[in-house]
Amino acid sequence: QVRLSGDTDWVDLQVIDYGPGLSPHQHSDLVQSVRKGRLAREIRGGGIGLAMVDMIAKKHNAHLVLDIPDDHAGLKAIVSFPAYKV
Repeated sequence: QVRLSGDTDWVDLQVIDYGPGLSPHQHSDLVQSVRKGRLAREIRGGGIGLAMVDMIAKKHNAHLVLDIPDDHAGLKAIVSFPAYKV
């Protein structure tokens, strides 16, 4: 699921994955790997895509936050972009 929301300061792009989710330990490892620019090798399919998203977000003065969806398993990735006034 993809959601877009915002206010006068930030625009948030949320991508919500309804997969099996990650254990708290795996989630923490994935977040640390993305922050350090390393691949999360022990998490199948995790790491390189999110690391690229994090790198691109930083180039646009945005930031990536990884979270657990409120009502189900999976992963929620939020990229918050500054809202520029034209």
